[in-house]
Amino acid sequence: MHIRAEGGEKQVWSVVNVPTPVEEDRRQVHRELLFARRDSGRRTNRMKGLLAGQGVPLAKLREFPTHVRTARPWDCTPLRSLLCARLEREWATVQAYTTRIRALKDERRALLRIADDPAIARVRQLDQLRGIGINSAWLYVMEFFAWRQSRNR
Repeated sequence: MHIRAEGGEKQVWSVVNVPTPVEEDRRQVHRELLFARRDSGRRTNRMKGLLAGQGVPLAKLREFPTHVRTARPWDCTPLRSLLCARLEREWATVQAYTTRIRALKDERRALLRIADDPAIARVRQLDQLRGIGINSAWLYVMEFFAWRQSRNR
């Protein structure tokens, strides 16, 4: 590859922009938020799948604790105790993720209010545009625009 590059071929090497420790640290809040949302969705889908396997649809997630106690499959028998126990454990995990997501959103809101970081200022600017919400603004600035900030130094 070195010979090809010395021969004038331009597409041999790629430039890798390694983020600074500060840039990498800025990304932690939104990355954790993305993973928490994804994991919560997985748990919810697992719960729906377990109920669907018994022929019981889950109409509203908020009504889950009462729904599990009153749900009946096609033969009108109550759900099995071990399945109910598993579903309740999954529900507890979903609630923990919900609490974690709220805490991360609060942390992000606090950063938007008090931080004087130039990247946060750029997030505020993008958030004011129509069609770009806070999630997209945060993602664009911290992930996509970060390499430009480090390159311009």
